[in-house]
Amino acid sequence: MKEQEKAKQNVSALGQAIGLSRWHEFGRMERGALQKRTGPDGPECLLVENVTGSSGWESEGLPIEGAGPHLLSWSVKCVGKGDFAAPEPQNDTERKYFSFWTAKDWPFHWFTVCDFIGIELTFLDAQGAEIETRSSPMAVETYTGVFSRDFLADYVEGRGDFTRFWTPVWFEFSPPSHAAAIRVRFLVTCRGRIDAGLAIADVRLAPATPADKPRKGFSRYIIRTFESATGKPVGARISIRNEQGAPFVPPCAISGDFPQNYFYSLSGESSVDLPAGRYHFEAVKGFEYETARAHAFYVMEGETEIVELEMVRALDMASNRWFAGDHHLHISGHATKDYPMLDVATGLKMAACDGISYVPFQADYFSYQRRGHETLRCDETVIGQFASELCSQIWGHYCTLGAKTPYPGMVDGHVLYPTMYDVVKTINANGGACFAAHPTQMIRNPQNTVHWKADMAEAVSDPRRWNTAKELPLILLLGEHCGFDLMIADGWQGQPMATREYYRLLDFGFRAAAGGSTDTGVNSRHSYFPGPRTYVHAGELSWAALAEGVRGCHTFATNGPSVLMESRGKIPGDNLLAQRGEQIVVNVETFSPWGLAFVELIYNGRPVARAELSGHDHAKAAFSVTLTEAGWLCAVVRGPGSPWLNSSMMVKREQAAFGQMAHTSPVFIRFKDQPLRPSSETAGYYARWISNLRKIADAHRHLLDRNAHEAGVSAAEAWDTIMGRIDKALETIESIRKNGWPQ
Repeated sequence: MKEQEKAKQNVSALGQAIGLSRWHEFGRMERGALQKRTGPDGPECLLVENVTGSSGWESEGLPIEGAGPHLLSWSVKCVGKGDFAAPEPQNDTERKYFSFWTAKDWPFHWFTVCDFIGIELTFLDAQGAEIETRSSPMAVETYTGVFSRDFLADYVEGRGDFTRFWTPVWFEFSPPSHAAAIRVRFLVTCRGRIDAGLAIADVRLAPATPADKPRKGFSRYIIRTFESATGKPVGARISIRNEQGAPFVPPCAISGDFPQNYFYSLSGESSVDLPAGRYHFEAVKGFEYETARAHAFYVMEGETEIVELEMVRALDMASNRWFAGDHHLHISGHATKDYPMLDVATGLKMAACDGISYVPFQADYFSYQRRGHETLRCDETVIGQFASELCSQIWGHYCTLGAKTPYPGMVDGHVLYPTMYDVVKTINANGGACFAAHPTQMIRNPQNTVHWKADMAEAVSDPRRWNTAKELPLILLLGEHCGFDLMIADGWQGQPMATREYYRLLDFGFRAAAGGSTDTGVNSRHSYFPGPRTYVHAGELSWAALAEGVRGCHTFATNGPSVLMESRGKIPGDNLLAQRGEQIVVNVETFSPWGLAFVELIYNGRPVARAELSGHDHAKAAFSVTLTEAGWLCAVVRGPGSPWLNSSMMVKREQAAFGQMAHTSPVFIRFKDQPLRPSSETAGYYARWISNLRKIADAHRHLLDRNAHEAGVSAAEAWDTIMGRIDKALETIESIRKNGWPQ
């Protein structure tokens, strides 16, 4: 049975259905249609289509059974062709925003022009008087919404007006103590024109607590995960399988199926009813905890078994002031959206379940402006915020974190001026940090395919290619810091290319933090999260300290191993001042719950020391290295793949034996009174790269008048600024080639 249908059955088993006769229309709309009809695959449903204005369906008062937690569940599909037109913008920011998304011509972006899609719950007392109203959006970020699996293929391939699968949705709430009933509204508010809408079916209301006994023919398992050191319950990711390997998931649990099936136990306790049989339980909590395992051999029908999983932290990185995070994570993904009701608080709890300490949820500029940059928390171990994601189809794709204020304008889409240099400089000045996302991914329109090229300096000159960090060398040459996503979850088998380009940056003398991220949404069953992440060394768990750590290159990227590296008290990102021929000792400690293969040191692009670690999951190594030249020194840890891990960025033939990798930012080796000087070949590579930025600017010069006007400068001033930066960057390369980097 497909996972989608299993999830639907799990939800549908809860409570009694609220028939269509108990719903009526409400609202005012200039345009649109509300219908009750039978869906294309059977169930009766409520339709909200083509709305301009505000409208939807409202239930009659529904009795509440007791004052405890309740669960409202339903199923939803997208309907219509997906075409849309933006409303008249209320300000310049909206105009840029709407023009950007309408230009993409992706049908699911009709959510862009909707102000609200979701539910409203109104609580009533025994006399029917209103007590309070709560709302919950089904579109947390403005450019995404209620999607079901393979929705884009349904639209593009013309499979009809409905997306293929019903998406199960649920919302848990606790009513006020004196509430006797609830009134439910499904609401769409839209100022634009949409040729699309929602179909809603199988609405149910029930107490959230399970029945006293399991269903007939089933046994109940209560699964508890707890911290070994304290005995307190902790959230984790859990897998349940029977003897045949078939997975099982509790009803109303956030679950995933990539790379294997699992679910989140957000509170540390979950309950599931299973047929009689033997089961294997596993729990993981990020990269610092051992995998907890348990077996249940046989539980009688109707009986309850408690399964306790002890989470043992083998390497406490936070106590060493290293904090794990994913700087390219979304609440709503670009593709499937299996959990439309998933909110920020739940996203942070999911992060805590997998050992993530910081999450700057990347949002488009308009969403960022609506959300603000305040720090979000679910407990003392995790912080979150909405951060500004910048997707220039001319200059590259960048993620931000920690800035007190965003760049004061929109540079997404086809904007020639201002460039990403302006954005990165502003973010850094405002206390934040930036990473070049997908830095080696060269997508070419209109084919939208990834091309792996040996010579990126030449490939960046193609104006049809986007997503590549085209402006990154210029940004670094002009004195701004920007990190480099060395590991990216959707970089299919692209790790060798990313590693090669990172080493080129370091060989030239650039200082760029090594990063790892996923570019995925937490609300999809097929999400790449959790996956590659960036550990940052910071004085405390705060956005200011984390951003400072990134700007200082105190990072490492990993999809599995945790690693501590130091030499003479220097950690990744520090300068180690020495003399030619001097010998240093480099200490490395590493742990992975899925085992280790080896650790090696990379000195100026070449492996100089290695320790075999097969058969170990926690190891320490000390290496003696003779310093023969100035440059950089990194630690790399490799380990075998695991069904719990995303190893898709690795070359396919290596994924089983070496599916894990951790890569530190460098310890920078510097010699007294001897400047660092790159090779002529490396200097020439970046000179060609920077020169080719002129081709990019020339190809998009037709945008300059509009872009310059929006930026408040003349077209001539904007052009001179772009060309002046290219000239200055080339002069800097030539100076470094001749004289070396300033001491």
